[in-house]
Amino acid sequence: MSQIKELYEYISMQKLKVPANFKDLEEYSGTLEDAYSLLADGEIVLHYGRGFSSGSNEVLAYQKDAESKGGHVLLRNGSIKQVTPTEFKTLRK
Repeated sequence: MSQIKELYEYISMQKLKVPANFKDLEEYSGTLEDAYSLLADGEIVLHYGRGFSSGSNEVLAYQKDAESKGGHVLLRNGSIKQVTPTEFKTLRK
């Protein structure tokens, strides 16, 4: 999750277009390292077309099993949280 956060911080600071789909991440595959394969395998779910927004508590990315088992989520405000399944259900997606 931290690799995705770092990428989106870079995109935000450079005022680049946010990825609209998985194919748009190809150019960042080296930066994403392990996260790239986790995204490709569906282990991490990313809401494409969204970027960082300092005042937003919406989910940007999350571990696939977060809804059923809990896990890490990356919020659009840049924070990474460990959540339970109950907490995950209350987050804005």
